[in-house]
Amino acid sequence: MDCFNPDVIPHLVDCTAAENQTCHIADKISLINDLLLGSKMVLREHPDTLGQLHLDNSGCTATIHSFNSMPRPHYPELLAWLLRTHRCILSSSLEISLVNESGLTRLDALHRRSIIKRLKLCFFGIGALNSASQTLPSLKNVEELECTSILTSGFLFPKAFIDAISHLLQNSSSLDTLRFHTFSMRAHVADSFFAALSCKSRLKELNLQKCSLDCSPYPYALMGYLATTTLLKVLVVDMTNELLQSEVLEGVSRNTSIETLTIGKFIGHDRSTAAVAGVLRNNQVLRKLGISTRDCSEPGIYTVYGCWLLPLIENETLEEVSLPLLILHPLQWAAFFKALRTKEKLKNVHIEVPGDHCELLSLVCAELKSSGSDGKISMGCLQSTHDHDLLQCKAFSGVQFPRAEHIAMTALSMVPNCPHLSIVIMNIKRDDVTLFCGLAQLLRNGRSLRRLQLCVWPGDQEQDYFESGTID
Repeated sequence: MDCFNPDVIPHLVDCTAAENQTCHIADKISLINDLLLGSKMVLREHPDTLGQLHLDNSGCTATIHSFNSMPRPHYPELLAWLLRTHRCILSSSLEISLVNESGLTRLDALHRRSIIKRLKLCFFGIGALNSASQTLPSLKNVEELECTSILTSGFLFPKAFIDAISHLLQNSSSLDTLRFHTFSMRAHVADSFFAALSCKSRLKELNLQKCSLDCSPYPYALMGYLATTTLLKVLVVDMTNELLQSEVLEGVSRNTSIETLTIGKFIGHDRSTAAVAGVLRNNQVLRKLGISTRDCSEPGIYTVYGCWLLPLIENETLEEVSLPLLILHPLQWAAFFKALRTKEKLKNVHIEVPGDHCELLSLVCAELKSSGSDGKISMGCLQSTHDHDLLQCKAFSGVQFPRAEHIAMTALSMVPNCPHLSIVIMNIKRDDVTLFCGLAQLLRNGRSLRRLQLCVWPGDQEQDYFESGTID
């Protein structure tokens, strides 16, 4: 502790966490966070587990007015000390950048203290990825690893990083959840990654959301992994191209362990929809299915997705389903809603609703109401339109109001009479007295309201400058 100011040392206590005992640092979190002020990090209690702490990015920069008379420590050393000495800190979020080396310092501290269980890494640049590659293979106690590029989508994985992840996959007996967001893998790099998965991977969850995968030169490694793994329970993947989609669907059709499948940017045509229908018909393990499509079907017409209707109705294992509104005709939705009444296992169906198909939505909501299955259906937040009757549909949990004052005011007055609506999202001009009065009335009368999200903007025209906030 020689690197610390003598006035700081009394606050640096050893970890006292035990099997049935919470570390006493949990009672001093506000004091520790005072010491961390200026480091852009904050210590929090983990919401799901008693006595476990999370070292997170604070998301804000302290100003000179934020500081009190407490002496300031050297932040990298303090953070490294916390990670090395406190076994009660089981998860952390780090931003890795060569411009700011504090993230790499903390990552190195994890290397020397390997008890961390959940780790989220946000990377700024290829240099940061390469630097992290030297440490990742040593994190053998990490159970959940999430890597994200927060600069741009399509950020390419360098080979050194994939080699490090592959080494970790093959040598860790703990890693069971791997999430990559907004990265790209190409050719032999993708092949190397999926080959490592097939080799010794113990993954239970693989999440490749918003990742661009190009397996064209080596298309079979991914399919082979999905077809043979008996441990993977959760798969999330976005379809980059038809070859990738074909390999994923083929692998899933042979898989006997995946219980949750989420497919983004699905490319709909006769072959691909038939493949999904086959999974629905033959798979006895799948419990949760979510599919979003990249194509824009014409509203209200019969589409290639119609072949999913009967397998969905006949499937006896699904418990949750998420599908886009436009994939089925209103009469097909009506048949599905009617079948839901007798399906005991399928309890939650989410329908993804676009914001510009009011007529089709009205038809589907009418069919839902008459079916008596509305307790099983959710549609998220309604983007309020001229059809205020849609507010009565119990599938909506909230409403987002347009800027047209007369539409918003009329709909706003109806919200207190719709107890199923617990979320209100509004864009409002700063000088719009009428809407602010209506909002005040809602706050007085809307007993079911749980969240209010406001975006306030000035003037008669929308400008770049606006103020926003959320109240829970």
